[in-house]
Amino acid sequence: MYETAMIKAISYTSGQMWKYYMMTAENFSNSDKRIFSQGIAPHGIALNQDLKSVDNMYSAYNQQDLINLVEDAIFL
Repeated sequence: MYETAMIKAISYTSGQMWKYYMMTAENFSNSDKRIFSQGIAPHGIALNQDLKSVDNMYSAYNQQDLINLVEDAIFL
């Protein structure tokens, strides 16, 4: 989570739109889904804004997730 917080804070400060995608080798557990889909970036708390740490989650276990990852990366 530290890595995502740093990337999102740098993105916000630089005024650039950086995306952070979480990738796993296996399916996500329910707790993983909750942490990564609902986690608010620390700088979002400081700014009183609903800024997410992770833009999307993908599993290497699921071929469709890999296709979606490539499409998201290409069509920002």
